[in-house]
Amino acid sequence: MKKLSTIKVTKFNSLKATKEYSNITMFEELNHIKNGTYKSKVTDCREALKQGDKELYTKLKSTLPAVTFCGEFNGRKTSEIVEYNNLMILDIDDLTQEEFFNIKKVLSNDKYILSLWDSPSGKGLKCLIRINSSIDKHKLIFNSLELYFLENYQIILDKSGKDISRLCFSSWDENIYYNPSSEIYSNIIDSKIEKNKKTTVLKPVTLTKSAYATEGLNKKSDRFIMKKIIEYLIKKNLSITSNYNSWVNVALGISYSFSYDVGEKYFLSLCRLDLQKHNEEKSIILLQNCYNNRKINSNEIITFATIIFLAKENGFVLKPIKK
Repeated sequence: MKKLSTIKVTKFNSLKATKEYSNITMFEELNHIKNGTYKSKVTDCREALKQGDKELYTKLKSTLPAVTFCGEFNGRKTSEIVEYNNLMILDIDDLTQEEFFNIKKVLSNDKYILSLWDSPSGKGLKCLIRINSSIDKHKLIFNSLELYFLENYQIILDKSGKDISRLCFSSWDENIYYNPSSEIYSNIIDSKIEKNKKTTVLKPVTLTKSAYATEGLNKKSDRFIMKKIIEYLIKKNLSITSNYNSWVNVALGISYSFSYDVGEKYFLSLCRLDLQKHNEEKSIILLQNCYNNRKINSNEIITFATIIFLAKENGFVLKPIKK
């Protein structure tokens, strides 16, 4: 893992300047953002958006310098990477003014945030996080972070964060947040549960006492969101348990979020949306096995965020919860 002071990023003069680039330190770019090196251009971008001229905003933004926080490059392609930085740059876009201030305040207290600043639009945020990863696992770490932000803050990340070579436009934020003591994010959601299970025959089990434990479970916010998800799916005649993988993942997500007495009601409500495909007995057996085999202290778990994610894939919209 590199020392923060040694991390270099590749800076392109503009979006179209694919051959005009140089390497600068990460600190140099963060200082540019704080000290307003590009204040004039960024202000013009924000004013254009404020006036409702999105076309002009896009044109102006494309003239801003842009950097590749994830690594040093000899070009714009992923294959042209020279040095991987173990950094993840995340976008949180299209926020209302109230959401913007609330989320910025909350994320400033998150242990994983290395740096946080206003985007060129002034309506979004950029997050920089140190990660314990490699080039081939970069997307897996992003997938895990996507669920982390969804579960903890009900924030939906821009999927561009998966791309190692993605450009991050320079911005201006005199109040940029920086925490050199931020923790390194290393969690990768265990995807093994989605494979090699189709031939497994689950047997009825006797639930352990821990299945009914409530400590850290049955959160008011989770119950509220689950109710909204079920109402939405019923109204739209949709299902998030229609295939084997999602059926298993929803059961796991519920087992890590609710005590069994609460979780069973939610799970069966979701499974019954599969109509003739639903088997009540098999669904109960699956859920009971999930509860008996869950590992509460493991990082490799399927969380409630997975359920939100599956619902979102079916059109469910969840606005950030005000803190």
